[in-house]
Amino acid sequence: MADSFQNDSASQAATVSKQSKGSMVAVGYEFCDSCQMEVRKDDMDRHRKGTAHLMSQESPIKPLDSLTLGHKNKGFKMLLKAGWDYDKGLGVEGQG
Repeated sequence: MADSFQNDSASQAATVSKQSKGSMVAVGYEFCDSCQMEVRKDDMDRHRKGTAHLMSQESPIKPLDSLTLGHKNKGFKMLLKAGWDYDKGLGVEGQG
């Protein structure tokens, strides 16, 4: 019984190959940093194209705000002429 326990421990130790973000990753697997999960190496390409992986990444494109004024709006043009910056608020220090 003790021998089988030692063999199980040895086989478990043999399956662990590297450490990523403080956790051990099994042999044949890679750690996906954006999803925070292990993925089989042979499945990594499919994983990177999957919806869950793509949604877990930060997009470089800002989402459209449905409450923004269009660039043709007279008020929008007035704000720009007055020195307003689109990425800042309307307060004195750009807050709000």
